[in-house]
Amino acid sequence: MPEIYRFKRLIDKYSVSFQLEIESAGAFNHIGEWVEGAPVTTSHTGALLPLTQRQIYQSGGRLTDADRTLIISKSVVIPPKAKIDYKGKTYHVEAMIPFEDYGDFNSYTLKHVSAFNEVAP
Repeated sequence: MPEIYRFKRLIDKYSVSFQLEIESAGAFNHIGEWVEGAPVTTSHTGALLPLTQRQIYQSGGRLTDADRTLIISKSVVIPPKAKIDYKGKTYHVEAMIPFEDYGDFNSYTLKHVSAFNEVAP
């Protein structure tokens, strides 16, 4: 088994607080009616970093300067399409890059959602 590199101290040094909103799964109630899931918001910390110019270039225009990379402890599992709010900006989790075989963290690509892209309720 390969040795796992410990990045917790470095991640903690550059961590910021953010809100993570995950849509809970829907379920049937006691009389058999479907009840839609509700959003569950929790607070977390992680390193929110700007993308490198190389990442932006290699994305073929899919990613921009407004998007971010989130590096967070592997104990926190974030599903795709979860919503992250940080400093008044909203991001959706687009992809996870697993590093748990080599380090004590995972990396997530976050896509910035502008006010024009959000759907009104």
